[in-house]
Amino acid sequence: MSWLYTIHETLEGASLPTLLFVGVMTLLAFYAGRSMKIVRLPSIIGFMLIGVILGPSLFGVLYEKLQVDLSFITEIALGFVALSIGL
Repeated sequence: MSWLYTIHETLEGASLPTLLFVGVMTLLAFYAGRSMKIVRLPSIIGFMLIGVILGPSLFGVLYEKLQVDLSFITEIALGFVALSIGL
């Protein structure tokens, strides 16, 4: 478990751009969704697995400051949902 702590501390200490994290997470989720189609599961399962793996519950790649920085994505997604309901 100490290697998990080391990875978490390294990622939190690195000042990588938020856009880089978003891009990497998007690519990982895309390919995880594609791989779920191979085993005849919905692609949302792959998206959720990547979310659990990268989230604070397992590896902790998405540390607290990054979650706050990425909160605008939730607002944009809710805006799209509201727009589609309104249309």
